[in-house]
Amino acid sequence: MQEKQKTRRNLLLITYYFPPVKSIGSVRNFNIAKHYLPFFDSVSVLTTSNRNILPTENFPTNQFHVYEAATYDYRTAKNKNEKVEKKTHFSEELKSNFFVKSAIRLIDSFPFNLIFGEGGFRYIRDGFQKYENEIHKNEITHIHSSYRPYADHYIAYLIKKKYPEIHWTADMRDLHVDLSVNNVLIKPFQHWCNQRILSKANVVTTVSEGLAMHLKRYNNNIFVLRNGIQISENPITKKKFKKFSIAYTGSLFRDKRDPSLLFEIVEELITSNSIVKDDVDIIYAGKDSAKWNQYLNKTKLAHSSTIHGMVSRSEALAIQNNCHVNILLTYSSKELTGNITGKFYEYLSSKNPILLMINGPRDMEFENIMEDLSAGVVIYNEDKEKLKDFIISKYQEWKSTGNVKSTLNLNNIEKYKWPHLIETLANHIEINTCTKSLA
Repeated sequence: MQEKQKTRRNLLLITYYFPPVKSIGSVRNFNIAKHYLPFFDSVSVLTTSNRNILPTENFPTNQFHVYEAATYDYRTAKNKNEKVEKKTHFSEELKSNFFVKSAIRLIDSFPFNLIFGEGGFRYIRDGFQKYENEIHKNEITHIHSSYRPYADHYIAYLIKKKYPEIHWTADMRDLHVDLSVNNVLIKPFQHWCNQRILSKANVVTTVSEGLAMHLKRYNNNIFVLRNGIQISENPITKKKFKKFSIAYTGSLFRDKRDPSLLFEIVEELITSNSIVKDDVDIIYAGKDSAKWNQYLNKTKLAHSSTIHGMVSRSEALAIQNNCHVNILLTYSSKELTGNITGKFYEYLSSKNPILLMINGPRDMEFENIMEDLSAGVVIYNEDKEKLKDFIISKYQEWKSTGNVKSTLNLNNIEKYKWPHLIETLANHIEINTCTKSLA
């Protein structure tokens, strides 16, 4: 009797942010695609034609069949202008402008997000047509779409509507309707649109339990797919900075990510001669140098801070590796916890102590992860003495040994790496490892 032929499984990842586009979202999507490979016979990617004009990073994407959907959105218009510096994201200083803030709220809201938002109508139309005319012949069995932008989910929604047998995983690494910020128009209507679209997905993934709790209003099958630790194929050589260095490599979000308490405590320690001013360097790298300076200029630490501005991913990783303490700024609210950024998992790769500063009420999910990994210290706005003790302790250790010892629990770290995370997702959607043919 002839053996029944094994059913092939082919995945399409739909994502505007995919390498070489320079974005933390691209890093997440790249790792999802890469670590999905053992579970599928093929992994294809549908992304934006803007990847040819946006700022880029160097990622090996030749293992995927990449399709580009023709795109003309506000990023296209801005980055095609050769006289304007190419940017993937706008600074917080610009986004604080009333008119810019109002425009962002508009284009983040239904139905304008599908017309004028990232990707926009042309990206959605060409993406679906590309699926029909080219990608569909690959016998796609699974699709995985990524928010943001919402255009990615809408393309997946259109495909699922026409081909209901396809398994759709919708990834929500952020909430579309932010509970603590007035980021969209007419929130009840936005929730209704989210429910109409995301209820069609077989599973919705997100980065934390805190976010998962709020996504259950749209879909009953919510799976927490954290941002994982990326295993570098070319490890960065550590060459520690000469000064006692505390570094933050990331963005500032309105007044939610606020380094003021750190500056206040460092200044107090210098004034009391607990630490030597010339020994300390507070490093910043990111798009919000102007806002960082606003906070810094309220103190006398201007000469104790190095500001790099925007840097490449490899330069950011080198800073994270070569400093002595990595700062992680995030926020929580009564309504929302679990704002665990992808930056946290980058920091874990460096194995340096993490100074996690949470602006808001206690976030037990984040605290438990930090404790599980012995990754560093968690500081809230009221924890001035705790922050002071931590800085003095690490400074004195550096002063006596020239370094700060890692406390990271390496026995518990494997479950936070991408291979394990994608394997648990594959098990959740009942995908077993494929044995690929060499033909």
